Amino acid sequence: MLRRICIILAVTLCGATNAAPRYARDLPAQPMPLTIVTNPQDGFSVAGHFAGTYQVHPGYIEVALTAASVQLLGTPSHQRGRVITDVRIGLAEPTEGGKWKPSSLVTLATPEQVMKVGDAQPLSPAPVRIPVAATLDLSKRWLVVEIASTYLDPADANKTKSGTCYAHSKFNLFAAAAR
Repeated sequence: MLRRICIILAVTLCGATNAAPRYARDLPAQPMPLTIVTNPQDGFSVAGHFAGTYQVHPGYIEVALTAASVQLLGTPSHQRGRVITDVRIGLAEPTEGGKWKPSSLVTLATPEQVMKVGDAQPLSPAPVRIPVAATLDLSKRWLVVEIASTYLDPADANKTKSGTCYAHSKFNLFAAAAR
């Protein structure tokens, strides 16, 4: 009987002292692997591929990419060329309907490159710091890359339309790091 009580007490205490960190200040300060890609099921006509590391520090998340590129895939309704104007990384919360509510976005690259369907543009971004509050609950946020582009209308040079595509990891990195 005493042995059972000791085991139950040990399990209870271990569970109480090993609570998963949720806030920026509680996550381990070590480089973690990072892979962010555009999900083909999202139907975006611009795809992004990003790999490197991220590290949570007090007040910011440092992202160092070793590989980064964007590619113009095209969709049946978007076969025209476009200019990739801005590539930014930051935090975002998923919302209903598969959309993202971004925050704290910082610029990775501004290619300003005219691309045709099938073209790929490698990027060489320097390490960046995404500002975060120490009390921010990262378990509810994802690292996302926002890719802004402008559609070109060959019939009218003054007629353009802007759009935004997102790339994200396969799972919530911060929720996984907190486990």
